[in-house]
Amino acid sequence: MLIAKTKKHFLSSGSKDILVNPKMLTRHMLVAGSTGKGKSCSLKVLIEQLSKEGIPTFFTDVKGDGAGLCKEGVETPVLRAILDELEVKKFNFSGFPVKFWDVLGQQGARIQTTVSGMGALFLSKMLGL
Repeated sequence: MLIAKTKKHFLSSGSKDILVNPKMLTRHMLVAGSTGKGKSCSLKVLIEQLSKEGIPTFFTDVKGDGAGLCKEGVETPVLRAILDELEVKKFNFSGFPVKFWDVLGQQGARIQTTVSGMGALFLSKMLGL
């Protein structure tokens, strides 16, 4: 995937490229699909590419799938097998700047909200339910 500040952004470079006008990336986006179809992975790749271009991105992630963006990846046997299948000889890992938000202000930047604004899932996570 390649993202450039000019013209259009590449979202995929498979058999058919998917291009997005950069102006459209300033709008809300919904990514939906069934489990295991690549939603989280696709969003992480998009966010990584935007970060490389210096474009700040706000990403809400209730399940925590995006938390690994801040750490540099490591090569595992499974990943190496996938890279070999794709004929990728050298793969560079890197971490990206991430700022976590935390209602309690203990593990990230403090945010303020109301109980009703948090929603049931977030509130249950906070209470350890």
